[in-house]
Amino acid sequence: MSQESTPIAKKDKSTNEKFDEVTDKWVKLTVKTFKTVNVHSLKSVKEAFRPILPKEGMEELENAHIQAQDFIDTELRNKLQEIKEKYQLNEKMQHLDNLMKEAKDRPPIEKRVLPTPEQIARSMIYESKEKERTRLQEEFNTLKAENDLLLQQLIEKKRELRGEIEIINETLEDTEKTFDIAFTLPLNDMTELSYRIDTTKKKRLFIAKKT
Repeated sequence: MSQESTPIAKKDKSTNEKFDEVTDKWVKLTVKTFKTVNVHSLKSVKEAFRPILPKEGMEELENAHIQAQDFIDTELRNKLQEIKEKYQLNEKMQHLDNLMKEAKDRPPIEKRVLPTPEQIARSMIYESKEKERTRLQEEFNTLKAENDLLLQQLIEKKRELRGEIEIINETLEDTEKTFDIAFTLPLNDMTELSYRIDTTKKKRLFIAKKT
């Protein structure tokens, strides 16, 4: 009596495996597109060099074209791996699978609506967006506070400059008045005034050096 074989249940692929399949197809399609598009260009280049380039040179051109395909394939796969590690995609996809499995395995409870795997996925995306929004809001608040501080400093500096300008204007007005008076004085009085001004300057310089 022959024993019938029990069919093996097909194992669901993990999110990580699905992601790798999709990215692998994308890399292969990109390389294939490069090969298809550039094969005509390579043919044109070979035709242009055929009169002056020996057979070995033609082979080197073909090898360069193949190396370019290999380079694109390697670079794309390395970049994908770098992105997965940088943003911890493996861990996040595993966490998502665990949540989805937990939701499927959870026993039904009367009058309780359990979230579907799709709802859990949307919830994770929403949570990620909320965290990013909070981070951007905090950065905005920091920049705004720094901007307000700079603005206040500019206002205070403007006030200081305004005060200094007023002092300079007053000094210029006093100087103009002094010159106006000086031009009306007799020569002897002007000499006396000049002597007093020089003496005053020397005294101020002497005091400044002592302090």
